[in-house]
Amino acid sequence: MGEGSGLSREAVDELSREGRPEIDRALAANLGHTLRGAALARLVNRGRSAPDLARLLLVRPDVSAADLVPLYLHADPIRRTVIGRAVEATAALRPCPPAPRGLGETLTGLSAARDVPAFMAALADGLGLPRDFLTVVADASARYDLLTLGLRAAGLHEEEAVYIFLTLNQGVARSAERVADLVRLFRTVSRPASRDLIAAILDRPLAERGRGEAHQPLHGPEAKLRQGAERVAAQRPSLPVRARAAGGGEPA
Repeated sequence: MGEGSGLSREAVDELSREGRPEIDRALAANLGHTLRGAALARLVNRGRSAPDLARLLLVRPDVSAADLVPLYLHADPIRRTVIGRAVEATAALRPCPPAPRGLGETLTGLSAARDVPAFMAALADGLGLPRDFLTVVADASARYDLLTLGLRAAGLHEEEAVYIFLTLNQGVARSAERVADLVRLFRTVSRPASRDLIAAILDRPLAERGRGEAHQPLHGPEAKLRQGAERVAAQRPSLPVRARAAGGGEPA
């Protein structure tokens, strides 16, 4: 299958059903035919977990930004901007459910304590997602981008997100450039669009109401977890100077 050889729509559809990585990459790299419909959907779906395939699809001129939303984390900054605009346009047409109450305070408290498992459990529950939702992304940098989208979707304020970037993971916190990139991502995507991006990336809708929203137990392990996070948050000092600098786009 040469790069310039055109294939019929039927042939492309049939080959896309094979599910073989080498065929998928050849179909995506070949500009002699148009990718659309079910064949494109199959390739994009597999591209979520196949970076090489995703990159080939992202540079095709015949595939719209709206069709590439599931591959957002694999896109370069320019392509992300184009995809983000497409998502914003459709997200603005639907009502967005209210943000989970008190989640920002809980997450900043758990981040200050560097309790990553409890932090991820609280964020996932707030979004109505599996607690291991970040593990679908193999690349560590892209995984933190997905975490940032999660913070935006959860309705955190920018100050809270910056504090988390500076406390949850010291490897991230030590890189002023990385913190600035995460803050930029947080700022450029609206909360409704971040929900739609996460849903497309994970191929599952976000819950209208996070787990535990309707009922917050006063006793038992869940109550202790929540109350412990609230105590840590209450004792947390004001944002350090470095956090304010990062929030202003000039991390120290």
